[in-house]
Amino acid sequence: MSDLAAPLEAVPKPDEKAYLSTKAEMEESIKGHLAKMDQFGKQLTEVNNEIQKLKSQQEVLLNQARGASSESKAIAEKRATLASQMEKIRNDRTTYSAKLKELREQLPFTSIERIDEEIAALQHRQLSETLNLRQERELIAEIERLNRSRALVDEYHDWEVKLEGVKADLSMLSKELSAVRTEEDAQRKVTDKEFEQLQPFRARRKELTERIGVLKADRTKEYQQVKRIEGEMKALGSAYYAAKHDWYLYQKQQRKIEDAKRLAEKKLRDELNAERRKREALERAQEHPNAAKMAECDSLCAYLRTLLPEETVEAKVAELDVAALEQEGLKVLVKKEEDVDFMSMLAGSKKGKRRQRKKGLAVLHLSFDSLNQLVSLKIDAPRTVEAVPATIEAVEAVKAKLDEEGKKVRDETIAKLKVELAEEEAKTAERARQAEAEKKEAENVEANQE
Repeated sequence: MSDLAAPLEAVPKPDEKAYLSTKAEMEESIKGHLAKMDQFGKQLTEVNNEIQKLKSQQEVLLNQARGASSESKAIAEKRATLASQMEKIRNDRTTYSAKLKELREQLPFTSIERIDEEIAALQHRQLSETLNLRQERELIAEIERLNRSRALVDEYHDWEVKLEGVKADLSMLSKELSAVRTEEDAQRKVTDKEFEQLQPFRARRKELTERIGVLKADRTKEYQQVKRIEGEMKALGSAYYAAKHDWYLYQKQQRKIEDAKRLAEKKLRDELNAERRKREALERAQEHPNAAKMAECDSLCAYLRTLLPEETVEAKVAELDVAALEQEGLKVLVKKEEDVDFMSMLAGSKKGKRRQRKKGLAVLHLSFDSLNQLVSLKIDAPRTVEAVPATIEAVEAVKAKLDEEGKKVRDETIAKLKVELAEEEAKTAERARQAEAEKKEAENVEANQE
């Protein structure tokens, strides 16, 4: 009790209505932000759908532009092929021209007819003119050189034919290349036009992409607001339930204190009741424990005396305090005007009955209650009127024994109860001192709290 009586700091009960109101406001705010997020989401969906539509249209135009670009590439490749062929032919032309130049330098004349004419002229000179040895040798050498150049003339003409063929091919390729370039320029214009058609779509997609960025940023801000409010609501709930938990703990401690007080009061009442019960038991112990059985013995004796002759019954009944017995709740059994044969001694034959009457013996009739009392006292029932006094003496002897035993038990019980009562009184006194000390301690605690 002293531990529970320690000063406790009062914990106020948290305001549940204020908490629920604030929580409801936060939830409404969250719903508003979520509604905005949904709105931004719908706008994003619309923008994405428009982008997908633009993508489909752009894909068609892009395929057309790619087709035109592919054709341009094919034409460019054809042009490159022709240019490569022309470059090769130009190289051949350069080679052939160089070879012809080299052969021309070796040939004095480029035709067989001219060589034959020159040889004929030299031979005529040799025959018509007088030449010294040196001049003749030079003339012969010139004729031989001209004869040798015949083979070179054929080779020269072959190369010349090749050169003309190369020039013809080059001219043809040049025309074809010019046509290809014209076609390439036209195809490039077509391709540029196709790609120019994509520019509005690209600009619109760029605009929509920027719009998506803005919408996502706005939705992110709303989401951050939702998370912030949820965090504040969680912190508010944690603080509220923590305060409520502290209040419950305080109330629980207060209930423990109250329960301890009630338990102490109950214990004190139980001790007082135990002491009271001991006193009542001691008062009851003053009574004779066998008083009821002794009264039954007196009642039975009174009944048995009624079975005796009249003068004897009147004398005996006068001696009994019938009023006192009736006050104790006992009924004195007297003989009825008309006997009821609850039980009687077994009679013999009629002849035997006449013999008994002759002997002066009367049949004794007893009530059922008296027989039960005799059985409970373990006394044989009298068979004849002459046996009644002995039965009365036996009942009085049992009563005397019960009186002696009852007094002994009463004295022992009284002694035991006095000891127990003294112990209970000591416990009660000690408990009263403890209660007084606890009361003073509680008053001091209340004074300190104030």
